[in-house]
Amino acid sequence: IKLTFQSFCVVSNDKARVLGHLVTINDLYHASELEEATVVDASTFSIKTTDGMPTMRFTCSEAEQAVQAINHIYARWRMGETDASALRKNLRPDDVPGTLLNMVLLCSSSSIR
Repeated sequence: IKLTFQSFCVVSNDKARVLGHLVTINDLYHASELEEATVVDASTFSIKTTDGMPTMRFTCSEAEQAVQAINHIYARWRMGETDASALRKNLRPDDVPGTLLNMVLLCSSSSIR
């Protein structure tokens, strides 16, 4: 598993033949697709996604740290998503003419000297 700040990537260990070439298969999941990441035991953790796939299980020596990192990615995404939705709700179509007028007045006052 590879982690970025808004996604995690599952990289296959074995190469697969695709169109006559041996390739490594990567499954990239955005934080919005994460449903649950849990520790199964000391060396195993599971990830469930919202795409209807079965729960994925992984074995590694640092299962607890991996789950914490994945949950952190999800929490960070949720925090950013909440901020973005709040901005969308606060901006109304009636606000646009006033904002444009304000910009015009600011620009015209700075050019008059």
